[in-house]
Amino acid sequence: MLLQQDEDARLAFCFANRAIALQSEWTKAKVNPWWPFQLAFLLVNLRAMVDETHADREVCDLLWFPTGGGKTEAYLGLAAFTLAHRRLRARRNGNPHGGAGVTVLSRYTLRLLTIQQYRRALALVTACEYLRISGPSGARGWRPAGRTALGDLPWGAHRFSIGLWVGGGVTPNNLRDFQYMDGSGKLVTVHGAISVLDGKQGEGEPAQILNCPACRSVLAVPAEGVRRGDSTTLHLVVGDLDSGPDCRDPALFSQEPIQATDVQVTPHEDTAFATVSITFTASDETAAMALDRWVSEHVLGQLGDDSYLVSVRASRPGYFVRQASWGRGRGTLKDVDFEIFCPNPRCTLNTNIAWNEITEAGEWPVLEAFDTGRGRSTRCPVPALTVDEQVYAWCPSMVVATVDKFARLAYEPRASSLFGNVDHVNEHLGYFRSGAPPSGPASLPVQPRDLPPSGKNIPVSGFRPPELVLQDELHLIEGPLGSMVGLYESGIDLLATDISHGAPVRPKYVASTATVRQAEEQVQSLFDRRLEIFPPPGVQADESFFSRTNSSHPLEAQQPGRLYLGLVAPGRGAQTPLVRTWSRLLQAPTDRLAEGVRPVELDPFWTLVGYFNAIRELAGAVALVRQDIVQRLASIASSPRALTQTDPMELSSRADSLSLPTMLEDLAASLHGSREAVNAVVATSMFGTGVDVDRLGLMFVNGQPKTTSSYIQATGRVGRSTGGLVVTFYRSSRPRDLSHYEYFTGYHTTLYRHVEPVTVNPFAPRTRDRALGPVMVSILRQAALLPGSTGPVPVSRHWRIQQRLKTDWHCQASEMSSARSAPDVQLLPDLLERRASTQPELRRPTSAETTDHAHAELDRWKDLADQALGTLLFYEGSVTRVPSHPVVLGDLAHQVVGTGEAYQNAPTSLREVEATTTVQGRS
Repeated sequence: MLLQQDEDARLAFCFANRAIALQSEWTKAKVNPWWPFQLAFLLVNLRAMVDETHADREVCDLLWFPTGGGKTEAYLGLAAFTLAHRRLRARRNGNPHGGAGVTVLSRYTLRLLTIQQYRRALALVTACEYLRISGPSGARGWRPAGRTALGDLPWGAHRFSIGLWVGGGVTPNNLRDFQYMDGSGKLVTVHGAISVLDGKQGEGEPAQILNCPACRSVLAVPAEGVRRGDSTTLHLVVGDLDSGPDCRDPALFSQEPIQATDVQVTPHEDTAFATVSITFTASDETAAMALDRWVSEHVLGQLGDDSYLVSVRASRPGYFVRQASWGRGRGTLKDVDFEIFCPNPRCTLNTNIAWNEITEAGEWPVLEAFDTGRGRSTRCPVPALTVDEQVYAWCPSMVVATVDKFARLAYEPRASSLFGNVDHVNEHLGYFRSGAPPSGPASLPVQPRDLPPSGKNIPVSGFRPPELVLQDELHLIEGPLGSMVGLYESGIDLLATDISHGAPVRPKYVASTATVRQAEEQVQSLFDRRLEIFPPPGVQADESFFSRTNSSHPLEAQQPGRLYLGLVAPGRGAQTPLVRTWSRLLQAPTDRLAEGVRPVELDPFWTLVGYFNAIRELAGAVALVRQDIVQRLASIASSPRALTQTDPMELSSRADSLSLPTMLEDLAASLHGSREAVNAVVATSMFGTGVDVDRLGLMFVNGQPKTTSSYIQATGRVGRSTGGLVVTFYRSSRPRDLSHYEYFTGYHTTLYRHVEPVTVNPFAPRTRDRALGPVMVSILRQAALLPGSTGPVPVSRHWRIQQRLKTDWHCQASEMSSARSAPDVQLLPDLLERRASTQPELRRPTSAETTDHAHAELDRWKDLADQALGTLLFYEGSVTRVPSHPVVLGDLAHQVVGTGEAYQNAPTSLREVEATTTVQGRS
């Protein structure tokens, strides 16, 4: 009915349908993009996303479905609809820029899960961006058949984009380098994202997108490079190419260990640039740095004396640095950012494209190599933002973050852009608030700045806050982490509520999990929402409209499902049973293959997944696989299975983030495919979330996991496409393991009944002690308005300001000395008390307890401001220098030096629950 009555909703639904279909086409998804589960979930939530006053905005929908059931596709479909509908609504209201800004906020708990889901969502957002600027001849922007009156760019002038907001260990927080003096007086350089892309060593890796989401062409090569014998194609964008037809001879480009097999040259229209596509194989493992040397020292010489590579380097062929004239007058060219383009000239993103983006500061500049000469690009960018500074500057349509990252809201005033709170845009550096500008390539200023020193700075009205908040793997938001997340969620929900257009409009919350118990209390504690479970239960207990639970014969291997086998070895240690069991599980498929069984039938059982509860146990298993198990295989079989020195593959916290996608692709290689299938994998809890490889069907669980939820999540990764076997080894010396073994059948028959309830208590006294002050700092530093009893209350600009100057700091944290009774500050305790009063009854603090605590925390800030006499900072980095100022957000270094802290041990990550214990010695 809604789709019949609301034209914008109907158009947005068609757009989302086409975007998901395009994403499925690119990723070669096996499932119809609008299968009933996904479609039904979208239809259930349409009214909430279209009607901002609808009661469903006060509901958190929980997607509760088994692993591999399509939960991610369901909420991504809702995200695509929300992105499109917001743009249409703003355009119809006469504001072509109003539909931009962060629309969807998606949070995860684990690094592997966050990166995997980011790449998954990137394909959808790229499809949206492609549809935004591609359309019928003479018009830009996709439209349903017969809708010719939509005009140019009906889906908005701003690009659709997606940002990754995670810790610095995964991707750098800064674009540019910075320097500091260490304790010995030595100047130390910390390289930013642009330098890391250029090959310098630094923390994190900005090149998180390895392959084009549309055509799978190489955008970045992992540090370990290409493997021996693999056929690889590099598309290199080259300038000043002046060689003749001879440069297409593959023999000219071959150089040990690289053997070129094909060379194609595609000139760019009306420019001096061309794309040189070189297909090659390597006779040995070839690292990324070796590829860089091969291209710079050998390939470019064959292309012309003056030829040069446009991308940052050969092993990053899809990454291009953007420069701008910086400084007084005409200035000099400085590196300001980087962009990602698919270098393959035959990619869908590069075919019949006239891309541009129009911001309030004017048309976005396009790279010279792809410029049509009319301010438009011949290529649609891959709209991925992987560095914190990029996320703050360009307000991506969707942000994928780890939950613990939100502790940074108290420290980084530029994060206000996540909630649409910006008032200027710089033509080079993006969106910001006056008083908290981006620095760009400029050196430290002598005087405080309201605006960046170079480029046009255009006033803007800002964007609406996020409308959809996604929380995947809800069961992982538990315990101390869950309590911290719940308290910070009080501020996030407040910042994401739109109070600038009359009645407050809260964002819609959607969560998903396969294992949960007592979810109603958890959702109320975390999100202050009522719970609705999707899909709802059916008429029968084992039906839910989209799934049916039934039992299969233990020998049935054709249908998806798992057979669980328990194993205990009294009188034996931990290693002997593991060696013998693994050897037999590895050898059995090899014997069957020799007997003539087809590889396609054995493929699910060819790769053995070993699941371990601790890194220590996993490390021991790696040593056993490489020595004892190899020896055992030789003793039990005349033709033992051959294991390589690289076995087993390791999926744990020790794995490099950039290598994870390559490892998962290797894991997906089948026994009957062209690539060699993986023999064995060892993994920890990260395997239970984010690993979606349908071919896996054999798992060894070393000891009962700590929770039933972990057990279900981990074992649910096997047996998805065909029958799977899970062998659980129980240690006889562990009473808990023996108990599970003794009740093995009953436990596994009713597995989901044993899921443990999740406990979170955001307003517990110790949680408030740890984070109540920092949460209030977060709200003051990020908000523009707060909801008062008689209307919106403006938040002072004082709280955003802290700038590093050449010789000192410029910070207005000391304003609390005179602003303690200001309306915005006085309102905070009441807002937090209101949130605390909606907690479940047994987790609800007594009346006014939160109010009194909040006032006490603010008084501590005021007292320190009174004593500091204008020298108080919000925070002061203590890693690179000895602390010298009193701070609002303290850490251990300030506590040791004794400079003064309002809030001791303020969290920089929500996983930091307990303070560090220090030992003071006496001489």
